Amino acid sequence: MSVRKIITVTHQQDLSVTAQQQAGRLTNDTGSIDNGARREEASDEYVAALRKALIAGERSGEPLRFDFAAFARRKRRQHGV
Repeated sequence: MSVRKIITVTHQQDLSVTAQQQAGRLTNDTGSIDNGARREEASDEYVAALRKALIAGERSGEPLRFDFAAFARRKRRQHGV
């Protein structure tokens, strides 16, 4: 379902949309709004997933000490170096 709206953009935004149309990335002004809305939704989903991962990390307990020398030895053995 489509909803008709009237929007106002800045001169710079209008120039950007026009440039995108001339470059063939957009077919009309609506495409710019559609692209922006899709990017915003994707960004919101990314931020939500990141928050969830950060909370899981915080709840996972105290961090373990990382022994870089042991890690490097394991990798050298694993790759025959």
